[in-house]
Amino acid sequence: NLWVRYHAAVLIGEMEDNSLEDSLLEIIVKDEPPVAAACARALERCGSKKSVEVLKRLAGHPDGNVREAVERALEALLC
Repeated sequence: NLWVRYHAAVLIGEMEDNSLEDSLLEIIVKDEPPVAAACARALERCGSKKSVEVLKRLAGHPDGNVREAVERALEALLC
């Protein structure tokens, strides 16, 4: 279910659990826009430097919410 995956990504971000970083990176490129945006926010909260290249590839995503989440994550991770 889309919303179960969305809320799971939100919770991972809230827990700042780096052990699930690879899973988030896999999901962000394959899932629906709400889930991808939640994954971007979770990666930002986890401080995932490993995610920068994947996030850069998603910076031109057609969904505005995903683009915004990705841009914010990149700003936070690159400073």
